[in-house]
Amino acid sequence: MDYLKATLKGLTTNPFTEAERKRLTELINKDDLTPEEADELERLAIKFFDEYISKNPDAWKVLFYAAYKRGETYGKYGKKLTPLNHNP
Repeated sequence: MDYLKATLKGLTTNPFTEAERKRLTELINKDDLTPEEADELERLAIKFFDEYISKNPDAWKVLFYAAYKRGETYGKYGKKLTPLNHNP
C-alpha cells in the first residue's frame, strides 16, 4: 500500500480546489478511516477520476485505492457496503 500511496500523492493536483486536494491527501495518508471518511474519499476519487483520466491514465489508481479503503472500512465496522449517492 505504501507504493500506491506514494503514487497517489503525485497525482492529486488539478482538477481540485486547494481544499479538495488537501482533504484527499489527508484521507489517503490516514490508515484508519471512519465510514463517513471512506465515503468522502470515494466521492473525491470519483471526481478526480472523471475529470483527470483523460490527462493521466494513472488516475484510476486513486479510484481503486478509495474503493479498496471503503470496502475495508465498511468491513471493519460491520456495515453493509452500498452504492454511493454521487450527488449528496
